[in-house]
Amino acid sequence: MRKLTILTFFLVLLTACSTEELDFVTTETAIIVEDPAINKEMTTQPEVDPVEILPSKALRTSLEAIRENFSVTTASATENKASEPITLCFQFVYPLVVEYNDGSTKQLNDYGALLQVLLDESSALYLTGIGFPFEVEEDGSAEAATIKNEQEFKMLLSACGYEEINYTDVINSVSSCFTIDYPLDLIVNDQIKTFMNAQEAENYFNKYWSSSATVSISYPFRVTLHTMEEDKRTSIENDFEMINLIKNSCNIN
Repeated sequence: MRKLTILTFFLVLLTACSTEELDFVTTETAIIVEDPAINKEMTTQPEVDPVEILPSKALRTSLEAIRENFSVTTASATENKASEPITLCFQFVYPLVVEYNDGSTKQLNDYGALLQVLLDESSALYLTGIGFPFEVEEDGSAEAATIKNEQEFKMLLSACGYEEINYTDVINSVSSCFTIDYPLDLIVNDQIKTFMNAQEAENYFNKYWSSSATVSISYPFRVTLHTMEEDKRTSIENDFEMINLIKNSCNIN
């Protein structure tokens, strides 16, 4: 099974650092597409059947799979309005309705619009939900399949070989670089949850991960850094320091 990178997980977990700090999009990438064809298509909205917009971790998994396997640039957003690269085992059928973390929604009329959304995402505004039901075209199938809920969306991704990363995966991946000094406060679904030890956190997320629509860190928190010379305790005060720890100290990309 292919899992998202650890840094991808922290894109979702850390919500206050800038897009530039995360280096997901190159500095040459323009945020606004000037292509008149795309702007016209985004202005003319085809009718879409009523949908129920719900939080979706599977959507984030799909978006990051596209981001990791395809160079998301202004050119790609302009040139790929009709077809999607073979990075997943399915293609979305448009129009598609998505929701941002601030509760606003957007109708995507083609693949180019989806790529543009990826370009425009930032720590302040990013996709968290999708309108169910929606349709996909699976590789090798002549008919569109309807995805009615989050569970079916996750099953689709699992069939593609993508597995959602979980709390245990993250902890195991960073353990050689640092360990968290508990207690640790995490903000789960806008509520502060205190974990007294690693086992408590692991048990909680193994049980409630699917229903945890949003997870973020409550700063500051302490970690013990593991180096060749010594173990050193330090305090992580904000997302900038956390990203620096993950990317530069631990060399996790």
